[in-house]
Amino acid sequence: MPVTVRVPASSANLGPGFDSLGLALDVHDVVTGEALPGGPDVGP
Repeated sequence: MPVTVRVPASSANLGPGFDSLGLALDVHDVVTGEALPGGPDVGP
């Protein structure tokens, strides 16, 4: 079963506000992933 994660974007470090000011944007990232039945192949 696929899983989708949606994360909102932001912009930080605006001018003299440094880390105390940010800007919320109407933009987002979407990542979809699905686990495989056999799991990952991590052997040599």
